[in-house]
Amino acid sequence: RFSLDAMPGKQMAIDADLSAGLINEAEAKSRRRELEDESTFFGAMDG
Repeated sequence: RFSLDAMPGKQMAIDADLSAGLINEAEAKSRRRELEDESTFFGAMDG
């Protein structure tokens, strides 16, 4: 449950890194894809 609560913060961190130029668009898409997979996994476990 706590993992799902942290998802918005993780998404904002990806957006902030992209805006600051620390990562490129491809890396941001990759991180978002991983975050989506993580969200799906923990959502299934949460019920």
